[in-house]
Amino acid sequence: MKQLAKFIIEEIERRHTSIRGLAELLDTTHPTVANVIDGGEPSLRFLVKLSRLTGESLSDLVLLAVPEEVAGENATPTSLAIRFQRLNKDQQEIIDRLITGYVFERPEKDA
Repeated sequence: MKQLAKFIIEEIERRHTSIRGLAELLDTTHPTVANVIDGGEPSLRFLVKLSRLTGESLSDLVLLAVPEEVAGENATPTSLAIRFQRLNKDQQEIIDRLITGYVFERPEKDA
């Protein structure tokens, strides 16, 4: 599942609504929302509407929609945080351990 689809599903659940309900909030059709959830590429207009509704930045939504196209771009702290939040708990724990181990790693003393 694309990250944008996961984001949309979470937004639907957070708002206690349906695909049709979210479509009404976005001023679009429910087939448009369903198509994006099913893996279709969203239009820029759709992403702008989603950004306005959710408060997520347009650039972060683009990153969720097509991560492979922007993988080489410089990641912002916000985009990294969003990507981290989308991971499951086990993946988050692994990354947290890696970061913690790296930050608190003691330099070896010369013998």
